[in-house]
Amino acid sequence: MPEALPRLRTGYISTLIPTDPVEVLVLAGGMGTRLRGQAQKSVPAVPKLLMEVGPETEPTPMIGTILGEIYGNGFRAISVLTSSAAGAGGSDIETYVLAHHGHNARLQLLREALPLGTAGAVYAALAHVAAELIVIVPGDTLFPFGALQAALTAHRRASHSLTWVVTTRPGPAAQNAGRLLLNTDGTLCRVLEGLNAEDAGSERSGIKVDVTESTSAGVVIANRIRYSSIFEKHTAGQSDPAPVDVYRQLVPWLLRQGEVIGTYDIRCSAPDLGTPERLAVFGRTPSRYLSSGPRRTDL
Repeated sequence: MPEALPRLRTGYISTLIPTDPVEVLVLAGGMGTRLRGQAQKSVPAVPKLLMEVGPETEPTPMIGTILGEIYGNGFRAISVLTSSAAGAGGSDIETYVLAHHGHNARLQLLREALPLGTAGAVYAALAHVAAELIVIVPGDTLFPFGALQAALTAHRRASHSLTWVVTTRPGPAAQNAGRLLLNTDGTLCRVLEGLNAEDAGSERSGIKVDVTESTSAGVVIANRIRYSSIFEKHTAGQSDPAPVDVYRQLVPWLLRQGEVIGTYDIRCSAPDLGTPERLAVFGRTPSRYLSSGPRRTDL
């Protein structure tokens, strides 16, 4: 593990002045459980985010594709959140990122000491982030980063604590299609991800307002200070750190507290590559989904 920063003598103080209004936090600490659990022999024995995607003539590790698109769309302050858990491949991912993207300005590598879940990893990372806004990005999703600036603009205008980027045009092969329900004003109504069919049905039957089915695009935008406050309230009763998931735990909890969660609809596919089938279908065609926003939705 990297050494902790030394404590400075009292009185020797400086203030970090944020030079970027937005920090992109790339979630790179997953174990690849879905990918390996479904088909051990069909995936290579490397960390999930180092599996190669893109054209067979010019394949690139998944994390490299994502980072290249983030930089290519004008975002310079990026933190890659890795894990020290056995099997997560944190050190291998860090080595690759430093070798291939370390020359880019404002790249940070932040490794969690124990599994904290997506929400916990983000909270821990915020001790090293000064930007006003944070963008949480899964490292295994082909998100069209050309649409991210518009999503940030919508988030700022609405002044919601969180904005979940979604799509109402996910395509028939989308992961967890229709598992988010939106109110008529575009705010989030229900989160059905992670629930079984019976639970989903009971949730759906209790809704008394018109809703629109949508699908997560994986990206969540938040105010840095507000996110920290929300997470601390959510975990106030915990005696020890425990994994907390952004999508399946933190956001549903916020809805139960009466918090308004905004959404932004990219209206195009954002394939999640977390299963062997989806990696096989989409892993060789990332250019259809990246760079410039809305793309074809027939896959």
